[in-house]
Amino acid sequence: MFYQGTPALSSVGISSDNPTPDTWVKEGETVTLTIVSNRALLAKPTITIAGTAVPSGNITEINKKNYTAEYTFPESSTYPNGTVEFTVDFTDAAGNAGNQVNQGSGVVTGSLEFDNTLPALSGDVTFESADDGDGWLSVGETVRMYFQTTGDQDQAKRSLVGNGNVISINEKTVTGLA
Repeated sequence: MFYQGTPALSSVGISSDNPTPDTWVKEGETVTLTIVSNRALLAKPTITIAGTAVPSGNITEINKKNYTAEYTFPESSTYPNGTVEFTVDFTDAAGNAGNQVNQGSGVVTGSLEFDNTLPALSGDVTFESADDGDGWLSVGETVRMYFQTTGDQDQAKRSLVGNGNVISINEKTVTGLA
């Protein structure tokens, strides 16, 4: 097989399994790279995510031009908060090495921020009863909790633990049923 010129990746997408939003990732969550080459590759690409080599078993060959790679941030990760960096090195089927692709390359779609800092409450936490007016709560009645957080509101939303009710965000005030 003969190819002229340097092989290239036509696109690399980065995403996470974080449900809200998928542009953030934290410990225990998985980063996925979706890789498309303009030529058939000799072998699976060599990939690092967050400074860690992705094992070959975590790189899936869909066909000789399309691959996915997954990396799960470990518990107690020491990766600093900020952009999740990655590199992709590859060689085409004729043995020609391509130029390394990283987060700053023009073919990359998406961006992920690693954020392992929990938001903090600021100000007062207040409760409001939605009961029947007798001053007591009964099973099935609702209590609303109001509070403010510091930091990013999407991060605050992801950190709330409740029974699955919707959490609404308005500027720097997060309200919801927990």
